[in-house]
Amino acid sequence: MGQNNKESNLVEPISFVSNDKSFVDEHASIIVRGGILMTGLLGLGIYLKTSPSFRRFKHVSQIPKIFYDKEITMKGVVKGITSTGRLVVEHLPLVKLSFINSSKGIRPINLNLAGVELFDEGLNMITKDMNIINKQINFKVIKPTLGDKNCVDAEVNIKTTPFTNINLSQQLVRKGFAKVLKPTDEDHVKALESNKAYSKLVDQLLISEMVADRRGVGVWERQSWVEGIQTTSEQTINAIKKSPLVKFSSFTGIILKDLGYVVFFVLSVTYHTIAASAVYTKETYIKLAKIITRTIGRYNTLVKKRIEK
Repeated sequence: MGQNNKESNLVEPISFVSNDKSFVDEHASIIVRGGILMTGLLGLGIYLKTSPSFRRFKHVSQIPKIFYDKEITMKGVVKGITSTGRLVVEHLPLVKLSFINSSKGIRPINLNLAGVELFDEGLNMITKDMNIINKQINFKVIKPTLGDKNCVDAEVNIKTTPFTNINLSQQLVRKGFAKVLKPTDEDHVKALESNKAYSKLVDQLLISEMVADRRGVGVWERQSWVEGIQTTSEQTINAIKKSPLVKFSSFTGIILKDLGYVVFFVLSVTYHTIAASAVYTKETYIKLAKIITRTIGRYNTLVKKRIEK
């Protein structure tokens, strides 16, 4: 009996372990699938959170190199324009998912129009005439802006109608409100040699600049023949005025004029002095004549009285 009890006690734990194994065996597929599903969901979440296609860039340093190399078109909304013509743009992800792309902590990125030198007329055009604030744009990042780690040079396209887009840099150059950077710009030349996207953009800009030059618009505006004649006449007159002979003649004329004023003043003073002296002499002569007449009259009266006596 004692042995039977011991055997029964040994059998029970073995039975319990076997029950545990059977539970795992029965649900092994579910557990494995659940683990795979959880791992997949976790990986998908990490991918969606970090993938450039679903990510909202808040600084130019976050833009991956592949966006530069592959010329990937990006979207954004213009939130402001600086005094130098840089666009302050709120980046929009390529694929927008509300549960990933939170609107909290959004910071815009700075875009510089690649390959062009913008003039005041161009700045007025994009700030006032085109009114692009709060409008959506498409852009391609070309290269980091030299000397500014918070900005990138970009090719910007703006939708004018539901079916047409315009390249902002080309539009400004075509109107003569911007010019292609000069060959003396070292960064510009270096980018032309090493960056295909930049080189292609500059080729298009040069064609637009030739059109603007041929049309004579903006900075390429030329004078009409009437204005040219007027300008030439003014330049000739100014040249004559500045010649030494004319300056000497003018100086001599001023001296003669001043001398004439002095002579006139002296003659005028002399005339008035003589006239005043003549009047004074005349009055003195009249008074003297009256005195003499009175004296003679008195003398004659005395002589008559003596004769009568």
